[in-house]
Amino acid sequence: MLQANLFLGLSCDAYVCIGRLYGASPQEKRHVWVLTREDGGDVRMWETSTGTSIALPGRWCGKETAQGPKKHGASSAAAAAASGGRQGAQPRATAKDAQAAVAPSEGKPAQHHRQDGAAPEHAVVAASSDHDLLYTEQPPEQPAANDELLSRAVIESGIAEVAFSIGTDSLDTGGGFTAAANDAASSPLTGAGDEGELPTAPPLPYSQVEVVFNHTNLWISKTRLDPAVLTYNFEREEEWAPFLSARMKEEGYPKAFYLPRRIAPKLPKDRLRSLEHQIVGEIKMHISMKRGSNKHTSFNLYKGLAQRLEQALDLHENRCLGDEHASYQLEEWKKNIQERAPPRSEFLGRAINYSYTDAKRVRKHLLSTCKEHLIQSRGIEFMLAVKCFAYYCGVCSVWVFFGTLDRNDTESASEHRSAQRL
Repeated sequence: MLQANLFLGLSCDAYVCIGRLYGASPQEKRHVWVLTREDGGDVRMWETSTGTSIALPGRWCGKETAQGPKKHGASSAAAAAASGGRQGAQPRATAKDAQAAVAPSEGKPAQHHRQDGAAPEHAVVAASSDHDLLYTEQPPEQPAANDELLSRAVIESGIAEVAFSIGTDSLDTGGGFTAAANDAASSPLTGAGDEGELPTAPPLPYSQVEVVFNHTNLWISKTRLDPAVLTYNFEREEEWAPFLSARMKEEGYPKAFYLPRRIAPKLPKDRLRSLEHQIVGEIKMHISMKRGSNKHTSFNLYKGLAQRLEQALDLHENRCLGDEHASYQLEEWKKNIQERAPPRSEFLGRAINYSYTDAKRVRKHLLSTCKEHLIQSRGIEFMLAVKCFAYYCGVCSVWVFFGTLDRNDTESASEHRSAQRL
């Protein structure tokens, strides 16, 4: 879904496919991959688990051909039916809907349309009543006196997963039920539409494609299941059966089951500064408690280094955002820091990124990763800087630079090297 949404955001003709892999057992879950249709008529299958893709040349009619004929909605068909099928009316789309509507569940045969292509008047009436049945709330039926609650076994038997068998003429549901399937499920494509023989393509890992969908509709193949020999002309109803008809789309279906919300803004700058002060205070307080009151604990006394720590955090964030020049600038920053350090001193530090702003969580991870705070000598000065970067939806990137400046007296240098080994 994420990859398909990415392609759709890039204005690609993208779809999600659900089907089976070769060698998959009936008990395994369906496999999901992404399909994109290119303007020239090629189709590309994207395997989301590996990031690779396979191109299938000439698998659909192309963008220009698909957009050529205009689609006719239910309103134009209804007008044609009301006018008695006069010349120029094209009620094709509504005629199909009406034909399905006048084939009731009692087993009565569907009414045939007139040879001149005009939809009969009762077709519109049938479609209207069918609409009432679909979208009108019906009162619940009263249960019988001896009615029992449904058991889990009864419920699961009604939703048994259909297992498509390649090369057979039946669909096994796992519960003893079989339904008729397309006998050409794995046969080569010959004479389907106007394409004829399809161009050769690399072998696919997918044995069957059962459902194809995107944000506009859902389709099921009417011809076969093998994705290698299918043509993906979703606009042609003789090849693919859409879930949403033209009439349903005009009536605003499907409707979202959620309420769309606006993207949350970035955190304001004063809130970012407050978060930075909270994290700095939490880290300083805990280090001072660990070292004890008899040890003097100092932070950022050497201003020549402290003022440049936030600059390093800016460069780290820019590098994560794809700034190629930021890596070079970081190397230059390191050289500049070494030059500005006091004579015979040793400066060590690291920058760590967090995706959360909880001060206690940041402190726990930082001090469990960096052991420099365990040094008990008096000659150690701690270097600390925190900077938060705001993004939309309230997302915040937190960078913490934590290091030590050793003035290189004998006792502190020894403990400094020990902390590095930890």
